[in-house]
Amino acid sequence: MLTGAGEKLRSELCLEDYSKYRFLSNGNVTLPGQQDTELFTETMDAFQIMSIPEEERTGLLKVMSAVLQLGNMSFKKERHSDQASMPDDTAAQKVCHLLSINVTDFTRAILSPRIKVGRDYVQKAQTQEQAEFAIEALAKASYERMFRWLVLRINRALDKTKRQGASFIGILDIAGFEIFEVSCSVLDRLIVMHRNSGSVIRRSTLMGLGQSVWYSQQYWSLFNAAC
Repeated sequence: MLTGAGEKLRSELCLEDYSKYRFLSNGNVTLPGQQDTELFTETMDAFQIMSIPEEERTGLLKVMSAVLQLGNMSFKKERHSDQASMPDDTAAQKVCHLLSINVTDFTRAILSPRIKVGRDYVQKAQTQEQAEFAIEALAKASYERMFRWLVLRINRALDKTKRQGASFIGILDIAGFEIFEVSCSVLDRLIVMHRNSGSVIRRSTLMGLGQSVWYSQQYWSLFNAAC
């Protein structure tokens, strides 16, 4: 997404170079013979084949970008208290823009979440460690739910129980035994045909006792005559 998507799409997703993201601190891993642009295009084409509309595809990419932005949110400890603060809310602004949520409410939920004490609700100030833990937990949960949604969406697209069209059972009719000349020269052909089509003849008994008796009588009478 960071290297395969076009410049316009990356701008819409608030994406920069991979080196800007803490969650990607291990560097840009490349594979020989693999082009990120081609792979990204193939992935988007696969989504389209799976009947995933453009709106959902864009939403999926926005969640992925938001996860990266969450990793860039940083906090510090207040000078005279243990309360955490956010000196730079740039990453938070991007997260809220991508997820269409209010940045003030989001920041307050991270730094001083509203909790229930008895019958009342109070604002509880978070420490730096608690705020960092909340952000990382939110990133993991968002990615996990996004992945589960994607698997469910693909399974729904591949579900054949609601497929339009008619199913059918084809029956292979083994004909030709009755036109063989009664001679020992056809014995080898009969044996070969018996070997190749024996399983089909056995299955034919499932279609009804009358047919199975007919196959048995016709087949073995010709076989005995040839011998």
